[in-house]
Amino acid sequence: MKKLFFLIMLCLLSGFLPIAKAESNKISIDVFTQTGCQYCAKTMEHLATLKKEKYPEMIITEYDIRRDPTYYQTFVDYKHAYGSTADGTPVTFIGKKVIQGELLEEIDAAIETCSQQFCDSPADIVAAYVKDHPTAEQQKANDKTIIGWVIIGVVVVGGGILLLSRN
Repeated sequence: MKKLFFLIMLCLLSGFLPIAKAESNKISIDVFTQTGCQYCAKTMEHLATLKKEKYPEMIITEYDIRRDPTYYQTFVDYKHAYGSTADGTPVTFIGKKVIQGELLEEIDAAIETCSQQFCDSPADIVAAYVKDHPTAEQQKANDKTIIGWVIIGVVVVGGGILLLSRN
């Protein structure tokens, strides 16, 4: 009985018996567009068709930098994270690929790659980059926090010394 239990545990731990079905690859696509851009509209239409007909698990996030100017800073963050010099729209981010323009065949190839193997979402790639490369403003805020903690530490230690010296 112990040998059977040991054999079952060994199989489970070594992956011979599948415990749960693997989740399908979710494809995340981030697209920077502008209202009135015909190439942007064609790219978004193409992506919507692909989602409907072939990749229902695909997540498409559109950032219209003309409609919401705050998205321009997001676009700058994406460019820095990807090492891209893209300056027009549309710009499509899929996994580690950056595709500038209405290059539908390149977009299709990148989507196909991410459907067959795991690709990080563009938002995750950018978040990791921003975390490791804070802006000067973020660094100043971090410095102020550190200084604040140092001051609190000095006050606590100084107060403790004063209390001990009175006794």
